[in-house]
Amino acid sequence: MLSYVAHIPSNPLLLECISRQAFSDFKKMSIAIAKIAQDINDRDIETIITITPAGIGFENAHSLNVSPEFEIKFNDFGDFSTQETAKGDAITASYIIHNLGTKYPISCVTNPRIDFASAVATMHMRTRKKKYKILPITHSLEPIDKLFSFGKSLRDVLEDTQEKIAVISIGDLYRASKKNLEKAKQMDSEILNQLQEKDTQGFLKNSSENINSLFARALRPLSVALGLVDDMQYDFDEKAYQNIHGTGLLAARFAI
Repeated sequence: MLSYVAHIPSNPLLLECISRQAFSDFKKMSIAIAKIAQDINDRDIETIITITPAGIGFENAHSLNVSPEFEIKFNDFGDFSTQETAKGDAITASYIIHNLGTKYPISCVTNPRIDFASAVATMHMRTRKKKYKILPITHSLEPIDKLFSFGKSLRDVLEDTQEKIAVISIGDLYRASKKNLEKAKQMDSEILNQLQEKDTQGFLKNSSENINSLFARALRPLSVALGLVDDMQYDFDEKAYQNIHGTGLLAARFAI
């Protein structure tokens, strides 16, 4: 069953093993993500599905990474010490494909090297005693109203599963140079207001042009999350927002 829905940033600098001395810059966000991790731990979640912009993706198809085990490494970010593993969840993946494969274009990949956004989320969520099964779903690059529809259908499938499942959408909000920084902050503010007011229709009017031009990689994963909670009684619980180093970061829970 679908037991928890949240959003966190994909920024690898939120991991101390990568940011090192700069980690204190992200203290507010780190505390917020830790609260989400504790929420998930308290609910005895078995599988975490990540909605990620960073995996092996396709323009018009969603991609499920069905590897039975994942390697977690951050060599590309200068961290050569982290060498972790996580179990996959091929059973849940198969159930999703069986139920949605004729309605939506869905592809499967088997890549033991988990995408960096899902790796970041996995490291945030795990504890010494609890290691979750991970199922990364890389969303398509379609307009966000189509991703919202996919989220609604995905929810119906997950509600019929026996396991307790958490879904975490991952991505940073608008990323901008100094030239576009004020515009990016304004657009972040509009997005946060739409989420807080549950103005889903307003959110879905965000154009692909704006998403792509300002590298707002969170909006497509968030549209899937909004689909998951659509028609449900939920509260948008903003844990933290920061705009740091020109990037908008959001940690939030969709309390269902």
